[in-house]
Amino acid sequence: MAARLGRPLLQARNKTLQTGKAGDKRLRDNSPTASVIEGIGTDMRKLVTSSMIVLLAALSLGAADASTQTTGTITRADRCNRLQQQYADEITQHAKAKRAAEAKALQKKAVKFCAGKQQAQGIRAYATALKMLGVQPIEP
Repeated sequence: MAARLGRPLLQARNKTLQTGKAGDKRLRDNSPTASVIEGIGTDMRKLVTSSMIVLLAALSLGAADASTQTTGTITRADRCNRLQQQYADEITQHAKAKRAAEAKALQKKAVKFCAGKQQAQGIRAYATALKMLGVQPIEP
């Protein structure tokens, strides 16, 4: 075991055992295996540190992106999509409404308006069609 520890470490260990205190100077093991192990530790520390930096940066960018989506304004195309989905959900429940046929015709017009560059007219048409079914259109 003495050959493994190396002479400086063995001396420090003996001094600690004799006095109960560590030596004043820290002795370093200069063997080739010790420097390889120490190099691996340093490289590993650098790798972990750089990985954490990349991870934190990615998380902060994701959080910033999510906050802009929740606070951003809703476009007319988004509004058209939401009303179209609401209409699709409600028509199955209110298919027997008095004005369901008129609502269906108005919905077809709304689809054309929203597909073109006339989303405002499409939004109004969807809202009117939903009201014909007796449903309140969702608000943004």
